[in-house]
Amino acid sequence: MQISVIFASPSTRNKGMQTVDAAWDEFVDRNFPKANSTKYRFDKISWDGGQNSGYQCLTDSFDEVIQSDLIVYWGDFLHMKHYQERKAKQLVDQGYYSDYNDALSFVMNTLLLSGQDDNIINKTISFGTNIMLDSKKKFYDEPYHTYLTRLISDCKAWLPRDLYSANIGRNLRDDDSLTLGSDCALILSPLIHDKNNEITHISGKKKECDIGVFFGRSNVNHTYAFGRFSKRFGDEINGRTIWIPWIDRKPMRHKARSYICKNWMDEYLASLPKNHTGFPTWLQSFDLIITDTYHLSLCSWASGTPAICIANTTGRGRSSGAKFSWQDKRYMFYQMIDSIEFFVHSEEVHSIIKRKQRINHLSDILNKERHIEWPKRQLTSQAKNAEELLINSIGSLEKSQP
Repeated sequence: MQISVIFASPSTRNKGMQTVDAAWDEFVDRNFPKANSTKYRFDKISWDGGQNSGYQCLTDSFDEVIQSDLIVYWGDFLHMKHYQERKAKQLVDQGYYSDYNDALSFVMNTLLLSGQDDNIINKTISFGTNIMLDSKKKFYDEPYHTYLTRLISDCKAWLPRDLYSANIGRNLRDDDSLTLGSDCALILSPLIHDKNNEITHISGKKKECDIGVFFGRSNVNHTYAFGRFSKRFGDEINGRTIWIPWIDRKPMRHKARSYICKNWMDEYLASLPKNHTGFPTWLQSFDLIITDTYHLSLCSWASGTPAICIANTTGRGRSSGAKFSWQDKRYMFYQMIDSIEFFVHSEEVHSIIKRKQRINHLSDILNKERHIEWPKRQLTSQAKNAEELLINSIGSLEKSQP
């Protein structure tokens, strides 16, 4: 069986996207070892100027994708219009196309199969995606809306990671049931299948606890307040705050964020494990994570370490959605695993009264085992169910082929 898998191209050394990509390799090796899997991205060159080792370039190889037995869209935002517009602009800037409309047409054909027959869409699976961050104006924009809804309704399996995107699938597909996938990173064995990944209990573990801290999705003013909050919360629970470089970026604004927080932290780590398989063990070395970053929150909970997420849910950026169509993916994630009490809104941090109340509240719930065991259980259940749905979808397509 020839499988073509399409990934997003990271713009940084992003540990979250590394776990997403690595999860596919492990999944196919574990469940379909005889399959021939080829990975594709849009870019020949990686974010740091090196070669995209292990990936074929879609601008050169899309015909191969169409001819494969199965097409898999793997990960976050591939089907969203704002991502496709940004990718088309990048293709023009990189010299692949001279005309933006031509570039956009190619991107839509690649990520929505806009120019393909039904039989191509019928052998397609989308796993771990979401379409919740586009505005309704973009969602209903033509011809994007027609191509997107056709893909969702006619593909072999639509298994997004969030309830909003899953509900759109339920309304468009013949099957009225809600089919929910999971974040691709959760398919990694060390995160979900490791029976030793028990949840960390801060209460009674040791006199001083280690708190890993990273903020990379907020502006500088919020970052300053978030870092100060983390340190004060650490002092409240007798914790040592340690800055961790989850996203490695070169631009100065990210250096500024780490510099600001460094002034509040007790320690500062220079690097993370290079291999994704080392992440769970590494995350388990902390008693708690505080962050504004989606994938660090997710990987932390999955590894057994509670994570507090602090975020401005109406801020511009990749996490909160379009202006006035706010659907923050971090907030959605915490809702889905029933751990909304661990999600701290930015206004709670900036207010002196609310900040003190929030610190007391978090100190209390971290000492209650059920409060921190339930989110891990929810996350594990979702991931295992999603993996089973994915295995069955690929297996049924494999059996139907001559």
